[in-house]
Amino acid sequence: MQSIKFRAATVLLFCAVAITEVTVAAQDVPRYAGPSDKGFLLPNGWTLTPAGQQVALADLPLNIIALADNRHVLASTAGYNTHELCLIDLDAGKVVDRQAVRQGWFGLAVSALGDRVWWSGGGTNSLHAFRVGGSPSRSSGHWRALAHFQERSKGDTFSCWHRVGR
Repeated sequence: MQSIKFRAATVLLFCAVAITEVTVAAQDVPRYAGPSDKGFLLPNGWTLTPAGQQVALADLPLNIIALADNRHVLASTAGYNTHELCLIDLDAGKVVDRQAVRQGWFGLAVSALGDRVWWSGGGTNSLHAFRVGGSPSRSSGHWRALAHFQERSKGDTFSCWHRVGR
């Protein structure tokens, strides 16, 4: 007799828990990956909460190097969108100059003086070289700080061309 009561109580308890779970699940608002009030919701249900101030880049930042002035960083992006080397002003929290290339990758180095930057050309068998310097233009207020030279290997020599501006 006691066994039947125990089984009946167990079944009732199981049913009550199952109904409660269904009710709670039905009240949940559907969630989709993307920005949320708590951060950025990933498809697996995790939420990332960014630290500090974010600066929008093309996509897939592969390397970030701080410059000697401690006010600027160089960020290389090489994802699906445009491959760019971006000069970011940390005080202003924005990109002050960018140079697009056909293809770039992870390798990024700055000279000891901080006036030259070399960036890997990825699968193009090339090296992108940049001069860093300049100041805001009085007319536009924009930086033209990155001057681009592309160096392509042709046997024992390099051929270079110069491109400044957009």
